[in-house]
Amino acid sequence: MDSLGGVFPNAILVHNDRMAKAGRQSAIRRLARWFDEHGWTQTPPDPELRKDFKETYKRGYEIRLSARPGELAELRRLLVRAGFDPGKHFAKGRRLVVPLYGKEQVQRFLRRIRHA
Repeated sequence: MDSLGGVFPNAILVHNDRMAKAGRQSAIRRLARWFDEHGWTQTPPDPELRKDFKETYKRGYEIRLSARPGELAELRRLLVRAGFDPGKHFAKGRRLVVPLYGKEQVQRFLRRIRHA
């Protein structure tokens, strides 16, 4: 046991947890603004419509966030800090698109930015 009776390490953990939560909330607020300006969702079509496209239509649930090349690292850092797992970026015109794949991740993203 250290000279402070073991209290100090717990205080650091509480402080770090608060800092991490504040960083996560800040990242979510910035992602909400980013999504409003440069984001969109893609969801699967109605099951009735999907029958007609079963061989060619493969898209599932997806969030796409567009960024200029110089903003890519910042966008990915915000997504990771907010607790998301971004997919591999791809080019679309002069911008780069960072996707978030999967129904759970899309729902969680939309829920979090709604409350930001």
